[in-house]
Amino acid sequence: MEELTVETGYSVGLFKFGMKEEEVEHINKIYIEKYNRYENTFSFEYDEEGRVIYIHLIVYDLKNRFHCNFKGIDVINTKAQKLITHFDAISPYIRNSDASVGCMYEFPKLGITFWRGDVCTEEDLEADWFKELHPEIQEDTKKFLYFETVKFHKDLM
Repeated sequence: MEELTVETGYSVGLFKFGMKEEEVEHINKIYIEKYNRYENTFSFEYDEEGRVIYIHLIVYDLKNRFHCNFKGIDVINTKAQKLITHFDAISPYIRNSDASVGCMYEFPKLGITFWRGDVCTEEDLEADWFKELHPEIQEDTKKFLYFETVKFHKDLM
């Protein structure tokens, strides 16, 4: 697997905070051609001047192809609960309603946010209700052991 290098507040892979949209499109084409990735594997938010301020990673598209180490842990291939515990020990996440249901965890001082559409835990895998699910539904549910998107932002609070 290849490394998707994160330089806090500066870059994620070849994408740099502050890039213009044209530069982003050029780099995105490189990733698409080299790694056969989808166009929306990486998505971006821009400021009023058209410069990158947020870089989103779609985990499913990058999983098993890249490592993305940030603060000592792979944010793409590590289960959500372990990521939450690891980062919360460094800098607490914002405890709000999205975090209380397990869907979104914002770590503003670290410049990273995690999101998933639903929650699945190791305990769920052992529960009777889970074992009674159709095998295809079980497999689909297991994806929520991991976050679906990771968002990096430039401005650390």
